[in-house]
Amino acid sequence: MFKNYLKIAFRNFKKHKGFSLINVIGLSVGIACCILIFLWVQDELSYDSFHNNSDTLSGVFFSNGSPVTPPALAGFLNNEYPEIVNSSRFSYVGRIKLKYGEKEFMENRGAFVDQSFLEMFTLEFISGNAENAFLQPLSVVVTETFAKKYFGDEDALGKAIIAEGMDFNIGGVIKDYPRNSHIQFDFLLPFILLGNFGRDLNDWKTNWHRTYVQLHEQASTEEVNQKIAAIVQNYDEQETRDLLLRPITRIHLFHLNGGGPIVFVYTFSAIAFFILLIACINFMNLSTAQSSKRNREVGLRKTVGAQRNDLIKQFYYETFMVTFLALLFGIVIAELALPVFNELTGKQFAHSAFINLPAILMILSILTLTGILAGSYPALFLSSFKPAKVLAGMVKGDKGSLFRKVLVVFQFTLSIALIFCTLVLFKQIKFVRSAPLGFDKDYIITTRIGSRISSQLSAFKNSLYENPDIIKMTTTNIPPYRWNTNAGYGDVHWEGQKDKKIKMVQTIVDYDYAETFRLQIIDGRFFSTEFSTDATEAWVINEAAVREMGMDSPVGKWLKLWEHKKRIIGVVKDFHYESLHNPIMPMAMRIYEANTTWTNAPWACIKISPQNVQPTLKFLEKKWLAMNPDQPFEYMFLENQINNLYMEDERIGTLFRYFTILAIIISCLGLFGLATFLALDRTKEIGIRKVLGASVFSLMVFMSKDFIKWVLIANIFGWLLGWFVMNQYLQIYAFKISIGFLFFLFSGILALVIALITVSYQSIKAAIANPVESLRYE
Repeated sequence: MFKNYLKIAFRNFKKHKGFSLINVIGLSVGIACCILIFLWVQDELSYDSFHNNSDTLSGVFFSNGSPVTPPALAGFLNNEYPEIVNSSRFSYVGRIKLKYGEKEFMENRGAFVDQSFLEMFTLEFISGNAENAFLQPLSVVVTETFAKKYFGDEDALGKAIIAEGMDFNIGGVIKDYPRNSHIQFDFLLPFILLGNFGRDLNDWKTNWHRTYVQLHEQASTEEVNQKIAAIVQNYDEQETRDLLLRPITRIHLFHLNGGGPIVFVYTFSAIAFFILLIACINFMNLSTAQSSKRNREVGLRKTVGAQRNDLIKQFYYETFMVTFLALLFGIVIAELALPVFNELTGKQFAHSAFINLPAILMILSILTLTGILAGSYPALFLSSFKPAKVLAGMVKGDKGSLFRKVLVVFQFTLSIALIFCTLVLFKQIKFVRSAPLGFDKDYIITTRIGSRISSQLSAFKNSLYENPDIIKMTTTNIPPYRWNTNAGYGDVHWEGQKDKKIKMVQTIVDYDYAETFRLQIIDGRFFSTEFSTDATEAWVINEAAVREMGMDSPVGKWLKLWEHKKRIIGVVKDFHYESLHNPIMPMAMRIYEANTTWTNAPWACIKISPQNVQPTLKFLEKKWLAMNPDQPFEYMFLENQINNLYMEDERIGTLFRYFTILAIIISCLGLFGLATFLALDRTKEIGIRKVLGASVFSLMVFMSKDFIKWVLIANIFGWLLGWFVMNQYLQIYAFKISIGFLFFLFSGILALVIALITVSYQSIKAAIANPVESLRYE
């Protein structure tokens, strides 16, 4: 019986080669899209799940989303709460020069961690072990790639690498840390070393590292959150934020206040399903359209004894044969498209990504789902014919026409929604790229200066001004677009304050900051060397701070932020110092005080002329090395830094655009096949109309009007779906476009034009055909 079903299925496939090819191509592309999107979604969902203790590991955050905590916290949590079985601190090293023999590199992927980090997190040791890795005070654990970079094929264990004039012994070599983690490193140093470098490891009042904890298996995260909420507030009277735990597997996907990559996971999962559904609709449409050609076959089979179940099985076998063939082509397409997909997504999927249990289960699920979706209606529809009525000619070929119309409307609803979303995404990305930022970002170089240059800052700045192509230089603790305002909130008090509490960030600047970035002063003045008190007694705030504090005339009033109480001397117009995803927070600027030290090495922001860029950069490097020969001159243009922040948005927009194009192509394939079939079905009618005097244009309208009507109906539903999705998506931006009438108009017109182009070939072909041949057709 099975062999007979396959034989019949193959005969029907061969008999209707054109329609079968359309089905296979549509399903193949749909399945390939599903496979690729599944790989991306699976990778996103797998972040930090590779740890053996992933279910019990959590990061400690402040309630505003800041991940940086005081150094005394980790030990306190471990000692005071039985629900917490282990804890560790984690702090990135920053840029550091490492040397072994003649090999010397600047590294920026190191971290300080406690010994407990090696026990809590899953690190696969190639040489050494977690227990002994940090036995010596100056120890370092390195990754396999790092070890090969410095030591080649030699065994790295026990060898010494020089950093900051000290010899660090390799205490262990681990396999490269998986890239699907929110923390990344190439080497690990003992956290306790920071105490030797002047850090107070028992401090409660400064936040500069991450804290991770491992909970007891039976512990409740919610209950622990209630217990630890006010810990830091008890030791720091200026702290107003609560603490909370976030499971490590949710840190990458979920932002604390909503949104995050999980939005894209949901979105692209839906797109994958939509594309597959569109391909399945093509199959159902063409299958039901061909029902008139198989009426007699069904009637004869039932007459000679075939049961309905037998016919259902037969039609399902036909569907699954086409689906299986499409699956094979889909896997090939996905394999061929993988390099391009990697480039678009920034991922590193290997071809072996298809050969694992989740991928195999996914492929089998797609085969089953596609077969059921595509085959159910045709199987149930065709097998329901009554043999007596079929053989008597009482079953009409258009019995499924209403269902086909519904399917076409639904199919184009999805396509129009995708077109609508793509247009909105394109406009939003263009908006964030070109929106006025409130400061000058062009031809500004940012570079981190070390202690040597920062101790001779005036001399360094004066040496740069020898070159007329260097327009201005300023220093700051955080340049624009390198901000993490979650980490910089402070307790604020001001003159005239009532019960209102606000969050405010502060930044340290110098006297040339406003001129370098061309900030607009809207009240008062900026810092000036003409006023000696500006260095110790003055704030400059932004408009957002004025609004939040409710001040009418802020200049001259006092403001206390953290331990600094000063007078406001000026107000700058709001400027976007971080991504447009975030609102402009109240900000206070102060001058770097000479009798204090920078919390971190300051940044230099250097405005250069657009002419002679390369010679100017070489001049900068020369002056840099003359004063700081041990550290290479490394820089980034501020405009590139801004562009990098929107790279993920660009990738999402590009992926959306490509998948939308593929969805439209699949829809058009189905529409083309349906138009071809209906044109063949109406060959005689068209011939009679032409003999009676119908013009080519009127016949084209006659052939196309139904499709146009279906697309117009689909516009309404597509607009509603697209608006709903984009309205939710745009919530991740604090500054966003409004979804205006033009998006609805353009998406509707584009869908209509695409549909007309798709069906016009068959319409024109049928309209210009010789009526004699048409009347001979039957």
